[in-house]
Amino acid sequence: MKSPLRHLAPRWPTARSTPASPWAFRLGLAAVIAHFLVSVNLMYMVGIDYNAPGGNIFVKLHPGTFFALAGATLVLFGGRHAEGLRRLYAERPGLATFLTLMPILAVFSVISVGFSGVAVYIESYIAPGLLLVALTAGTPKQRRLLAYVVLGFALLNVAISVGESLNQAHMIPLQIGDADMEKLQAQADVDEFRGAALYDHPLTGAMVTAIALFMLLGMQLPGLVSGIAFAVLLIGLFSFGGRAAMGMSVVMLAVCTAATLARGLVTRRLSGGFIAAIVAGLLFLPPLVAFVLTSTDIGARLVSHLYYDDSAAVRHQQWEVLDHTNFRDMMFGVSPDRMMELKAEIGLDAATTDIENFWLIMFLNLGVIGFGLYLIAFFAFMIHLGRSTKHPLGWVVLVTMIIVASTSNSLGRKCSDLDFLVACMVGLSGFAGVWRTVPARLRPRLAFASPLRRPSSIGAEPAANHAFGLGKPSRRSSMTLAGLSQP
Repeated sequence: MKSPLRHLAPRWPTARSTPASPWAFRLGLAAVIAHFLVSVNLMYMVGIDYNAPGGNIFVKLHPGTFFALAGATLVLFGGRHAEGLRRLYAERPGLATFLTLMPILAVFSVISVGFSGVAVYIESYIAPGLLLVALTAGTPKQRRLLAYVVLGFALLNVAISVGESLNQAHMIPLQIGDADMEKLQAQADVDEFRGAALYDHPLTGAMVTAIALFMLLGMQLPGLVSGIAFAVLLIGLFSFGGRAAMGMSVVMLAVCTAATLARGLVTRRLSGGFIAAIVAGLLFLPPLVAFVLTSTDIGARLVSHLYYDDSAAVRHQQWEVLDHTNFRDMMFGVSPDRMMELKAEIGLDAATTDIENFWLIMFLNLGVIGFGLYLIAFFAFMIHLGRSTKHPLGWVVLVTMIIVASTSNSLGRKCSDLDFLVACMVGLSGFAGVWRTVPARLRPRLAFASPLRRPSSIGAEPAANHAFGLGKPSRRSSMTLAGLSQP
């Protein structure tokens, strides 16, 4: 029986494909894989000083940026008369606002404080926006494929990080600024080590692991698969040693559990799978965490730094820089040389210390005038991302990422954090609570290449292809390499 609520389903315009659209998603997927495989540390190890000012732009930009640019170009300019570009401004004003204001802010920064730092806008902001354009050209099945790729890399990085923690050595030497982190690590205590895996920094690994954990909860995988993956990602949070990521994960998990439980009690429709997941978590997770913390070096730094340490003191001390700025600095931004002076005045001139809040960094770079536009662009992008997932966990992922990122300087420097967020959110949108009604016997079990062959466009899949039933729960789903099928 069809639910009467089907009339409340969102009505999206019919997707119109272009000859270039199948390649757009492939290029976007290639960009995501490049961001997972090619870190700043790897580039530095092969002789590319990614973070140094100056140099050849084709070397100074991340490979994933070029893939994202190519994919977005196919979507926006692949049709007649730039049809994709017109549809972007007509149908996705939040993303269009972001992609319009960020280049303007980059130009404003160049005029105000010089060319140094302009690559931050290209790599950390414009490139993720272009990546979103390329990836959302995919079909729901392609987006689910993207989610499996993100989850697979997240689990792989946890395994590498655990191995690094057990061996007390990074697989790829860690490079932060001009500091030789491997030499500093050799002089530090065992409790100071935390793995970085294939990421730029351990805090990046902690953030990606946290958002991948919530993406996992929305993927509707079989119970045993979800349980094992959840446990691995939880161990990863200990291994990467991010206190903010761990704290936010615990808080948001508690909020989600309480909300789901309350809704189930009110509607008298508590899922047996949900109850089983809670019971299994209470039975198995505490002993697992106790074993990891007491019998291994995994999470040693996280546990040993559960107090107001030097890192926390820097995050308080950094705000003193505002007391040393003049009128020109406040209104139009601070030049790199002036920034070094201000940091020295407040005692943040050591090789391993810096301003650890990207909001403050962007304010100092843009001043009051530019920072107002930055807030409009940033939150337009975030709101668009949250709405585009059409999944409650999308907002959980978004809030978690913003709060965790606010405890570091990642988005104030060249980084891939927003690229990882975009990949996670687009992947989650493939599991938006709407299931196809195609019989299972008509679905391929092992469709390796079918998600990459489907044509797509910038628009969402039409509502006519979805079923919005609220009847009895469907039979347990099983995961294939191309998507979900219901036996």
